[in-house]
Amino acid sequence: MSEQEKLELFDQLEDQMSFLVASTRLYKAGSIAEAKRLSTTIRVLVHDTASSRSLLGQMDVKDKLLWISSGSVDPANLIATFNLAFFNTELGAFVPLAADFIQKVGSLVDFETWWAEPVMKDVTGDKFSRKEIVLALANKEGGAHVDKLQRRMRALAREGSLGLSMGPDADTLSFGGSVETFIPSDGLVVASPLPPSAITITTEIYNTLTNQWSILHPDGKDWEPPVREE
Repeated sequence: MSEQEKLELFDQLEDQMSFLVASTRLYKAGSIAEAKRLSTTIRVLVHDTASSRSLLGQMDVKDKLLWISSGSVDPANLIATFNLAFFNTELGAFVPLAADFIQKVGSLVDFETWWAEPVMKDVTGDKFSRKEIVLALANKEGGAHVDKLQRRMRALAREGSLGLSMGPDADTLSFGGSVETFIPSDGLVVASPLPPSAITITTEIYNTLTNQWSILHPDGKDWEPPVREE
């Protein structure tokens, strides 16, 4: 790959980082749909398929980075687990993990561990990885596997399979206006953990890339990444 091609890929990375920053800001202002746009951007950055290669893969840095993980499912823990969101009992909803909290409790892992490790488990024992959450939200993949995944995700997002719900008269407040709720057949209000989980994944990516920004630039320069407001 020529130096010019490397610089062009880096320019694309700066664009994608700007998309992450802008969509996070809009999400926190109340636009829940930005979680889907964020997931599409994440897919562009890291998801490889048989027919397409991720941006960080093309840059040959994805497997050189150490990825910040907020935590994974403990196999010894038999109850429902959600490592990418916090259930705020006052709001009656899931909210994303704060950037400083992730930086404090996070561990550094290789990409494949970060992307594929289970980070959420529902009351039925079904486990979900960052990859599954991102692809379900991006909703761009096809095939029987994805159909099955979407059924599992529907139970997670719309049917309360994490075992957390509120009464039908609950006054659901919002984190920056961003709470997505559904009312299944039993009449209980279910807050979806998926949009806030996408925000947490975005924060993990943002912290991972900005903390190792010099690795990303073709010349190893200490470049200034796009600034994200907290």
